[in-house]
Amino acid sequence: AISRVMKIEQAFRWVGGVKTLGITSTRMGITTKNLLEMLIPYDPVIPPEPRWIVSGPSQVLGVEGVVSAPSRLESTSFVLAYGADLFLDTVAPSQPFDILSDSFNKHQLVGTIAGLMLGVGITRPMVKKKQLRAKWYS
Repeated sequence: AISRVMKIEQAFRWVGGVKTLGITSTRMGITTKNLLEMLIPYDPVIPPEPRWIVSGPSQVLGVEGVVSAPSRLESTSFVLAYGADLFLDTVAPSQPFDILSDSFNKHQLVGTIAGLMLGVGITRPMVKKKQLRAKWYS
């Protein structure tokens, strides 16, 4: 019988050198973990991904560690790099799905809710009357 070889570990090499690694955490744990869930096909050299470099063009010196903490919004997480410098930023691994954009039509939402409440207010007495009639005539 032929046995199948199962891969349980992979090694990667980063072009620029990595001091520390961490993952994001959110309050409810619904949002994708930024480093664990964004896996790519195996390649011994990982190309630099701008979305993974939280500091952007800023250089943070003497980093000893990276800590992530949840924010009040599920889609965002605080990231603190500490050492000789301190760097604090917010990241949104799954995009900010729980933040309304500036173009969101709030008036339409309020109008829709008011219309639904009006519809419930009008149909509720009709349903109650129909249920009462059904009890009398059954």
